[in-house]
Amino acid sequence: MISAALVVVLFVLVHLALLGTVSWHEVPTTDEELDSYSLPAAFMEKIHGKGSVAVALVTVCLLGSCFASAFAGLLGYSRIPYGAARAGHFFHGISAVHPVHHMPHVSLLLVGGMMLFWSFFELQTVIDALIVTRILEQFVAQVVAVILLRRTRPDLPRPFRIWLYPLPCALALAGWLYVYFTANLLFIVLGLATLLAGVVVFFVWSWRGKTWPFNLPETRSVRKE
Repeated sequence: MISAALVVVLFVLVHLALLGTVSWHEVPTTDEELDSYSLPAAFMEKIHGKGSVAVALVTVCLLGSCFASAFAGLLGYSRIPYGAARAGHFFHGISAVHPVHHMPHVSLLLVGGMMLFWSFFELQTVIDALIVTRILEQFVAQVVAVILLRRTRPDLPRPFRIWLYPLPCALALAGWLYVYFTANLLFIVLGLATLLAGVVVFFVWSWRGKTWPFNLPETRSVRKE
């Protein structure tokens, strides 16, 4: 919480400093102009002049920051399919580890290939598509899962509590559903197609591994015994 609050404060202070030098009236509002506009570069240009080394330096720093962010995200997110595969919740081939470099290279190539594919689209389109396609599969599902878990398994230890429960769940559910139903129809269809594909893959994977729901009768018999 302290780290998140600190990042928010620093983010706001940086933009206050930028807009304190570059008037917000000078910031372009059209997509065509914004494609070639950089607020930090305009900030340095105001202070050090057009064509100065500072303008080029801050541009290089921005490019480096974008690269570092993508690189860190690639390394971090590649561990999710790898960890799921190791735990038996994803395809076993994703859990492979490189014999020399000792890293999950198959999962890394999978996530990296997906990143390369989406890099051919506009950033705002990718952000909108990612958010809308994750609303039903993740955000709404998490709200429902929390409520079901509290009702069906009250015996489980809960080191973290939700203040004012169930109000935060209701607010989150209403907010995400509003975003979903006001989104572009193309993204909604893409999200439903992704959900359907995930369901099909899950049932194929479950059938091959003889896990739920295909081992349900056996599980019930063991519980009765």
